[in-house]
Formats: sequence, structure tokens, C-alpha cells
Amino acid sequence: MNSKIELINSYIKRCDDVINRQAFNAARPLFMEIHSVFGKELPNWWDDLQSNYGRAIPGWENRNPFWFDDLPLIKAKLINYAATLETKIAPTRPAINIVNNNTANATAQNTIDFETSIKVAQYKISEMESLSEHDTQEALQKLNELLEIAKSKDSKKSKWSKIGVFFKWIADKSVDLAVAFIPALVQVVSGL
Repeated sequence: MNSKIELINSYIKRCDDVINRQAFNAARPLFMEIHSVFGKELPNWWDDLQSNYGRAIPGWENRNPFWFDDLPLIKAKLINYAATLETKIAPTRPAINIVNNNTANATAQNTIDFETSIKVAQYKISEMESLSEHDTQEALQKLNELLEIAKSKDSKKSKWSKIGVFFKWIADKSVDLAVAFIPALVQVVSGL
């Protein structure tokens, strides 16, 4: 894994820790540390943060609720930034090359990086707080099954019949789960 993504994940865990412990006094130092590391890299850093609006109030930097209340938003910004970086580094990962020779002996080569899409979906699903442990495990299992179908040497028709089950399954799930799952599903389908 990319060291920057590991760093981001460590800050996400620290945000969770401060939020879960309701450690109001730890919020400001953590906020300032994250801001000093990523503030210039993240576009629109201050957007939607209460501490941005509070800057007009004298003594704003000492008001713990501003910092604490912003931590879930900071965490969300970090999760999004990690996913963006994961997508940007995806082309450097090994991909599967499929070579298709037709009767005219022309060669078409498609590079499919469906594994990256599945890994991003796995990360997003594992971070969803709205899912029960059972639903999370079920969704992660479905992604593993999807990966196995994509890698299999089955015929296109056989793969399509197996993938149809995923469309039915996702239709019965939450919108958040569908938003995380569908890009990986589309990536695999486009590679068939």
C-alpha cells in the first residue's frame, strides 16, 4: 500500500478514536496536525467546516466544540482523499492484459484493472458505519465472488449468467452500498 494512503488511514483512525472517546481537548491538536499535513493538498479544505465560520469570532481557536464537531467532516475528507489517491496510483499496479485475435489476425489489446475497482469498493464498504457486521461481510464476500468471476476462464455467456445475480442482489441493498459496489461491477462487466 502507498505510504501516503497509510498515513491518511492512520489519521482516519485517530479521528475515530477522538470521536469515540469524545475527547474534546484532543480535537484541536489533531485538527491542526491534519491541517498542517494535508491542508494545502486538499482543495477547499475549509469548506463546510464549522471552524471556518468560527474564525470570525474572537477566541475561535480555543473553542473545542468547533474542532470536535469538524472531525467527522475531516475524516470524510481524508477517506475521499485516500480513495482519490488509490484511483490515481491504480495505473501503476499490475493489470490483466487480454489479447483477442480475430480471423483477420488483427490483435486488440485491452487493459482491465478491475482489481483496483474491487479494492476501492472493499475499502469503502468496510468503512461504512451504516452496515451491520453481517451486511459488511456479505458485501465483501460478494466482491470476492465478483473478482473470481472476472478472473475465471469461463465463457462470456457463463460469466454473464453469474453476474446477473449481483444486479439482483444489489437492488435489495442500501443506496450507500450500491454506490460503493456498482463501479466495481461495471468495471468487471465492461471487461467481458
